[in-house]
Amino acid sequence: MPTRIFDGFGKLIFEPLKMVDTAFSVPAGKRDRFSSCHAWEKNKQVIADKASTRPFNEGFEFLSGNGGLVSTMQDYANFCQMMVDEGQYKDKRVLKESTVKLMFTNQLNGAVGNFRFGLGFAIDDVTLGNGDQQRKATSYYWGGYANTAFRIVPEANIFQVFMRQSVPSTHSFANKLFPTVYEGVK
Repeated sequence: MPTRIFDGFGKLIFEPLKMVDTAFSVPAGKRDRFSSCHAWEKNKQVIADKASTRPFNEGFEFLSGNGGLVSTMQDYANFCQMMVDEGQYKDKRVLKESTVKLMFTNQLNGAVGNFRFGLGFAIDDVTLGNGDQQRKATSYYWGGYANTAFRIVPEANIFQVFMRQSVPSTHSFANKLFPTVYEGVK
């Protein structure tokens, strides 16, 4: 039953991370905060997916393991901070360090060319710093529906969360913004 699966996530992940606005549906009392998705049409932004009629209001019969959660920037930041801190969030151990290391390990081993993917994250190399201070680091990232994206760079102790609410997802703005931030990392 999907509710039991969500209850497990809630107790094991969402509660210790204080992810109070993350779920597979939007409760009635929080729907006024739920955003519509927008699209460009003839050089003008229009509502493409109206918040009041989105399926997240009623929930889904099947809870997907690879998507379908709605969240806030703060909740997602809590999750990313826990990943940067190797499974620790403030004073609570949420995941074992060995679990985080496994999640950050390429599981494809060349099966699809140079694409690397851990358990839940794509893996990529990024350049931190600028000029003669440049160095390579490994980032873990994923993008979601409506141009949402995140990147985690544990060795620099940073993460980035980007939420735009615009479809279709091209991630072009986040892909320009994230490297700009990396230039300032010492």
